Amino acid sequence: MRIGRSLLLFSALSLGNVLAQTAQELSTQANAAYDQKHYTESAALYEKFLLKADPEDLTNAQYNAACSYALIPDNDSALRLFAGAIENG
Repeated sequence: MRIGRSLLLFSALSLGNVLAQTAQELSTQANAAYDQKHYTESAALYEKFLLKADPEDLTNAQYNAACSYALIPDNDSALRLFAGAIENG
């Protein structure tokens, strides 16, 4: 539960920056955070990317976010996003 609150706080603090970020910047930052094994940060960035992503990018972004959540671990969020990725194709 503590991880969920930390993620929520991180997301709230970053919200102002997200509005100015492009989808490509968010994707690049999320991938970098994932590569550095900063899974909480990458999950939050992938979630923000999902809000701006083109429809053809949704499945891959949902999968990447799900993998990040699985490695935190936040299984509920991981399963939610894996299901979305499967649904989108």
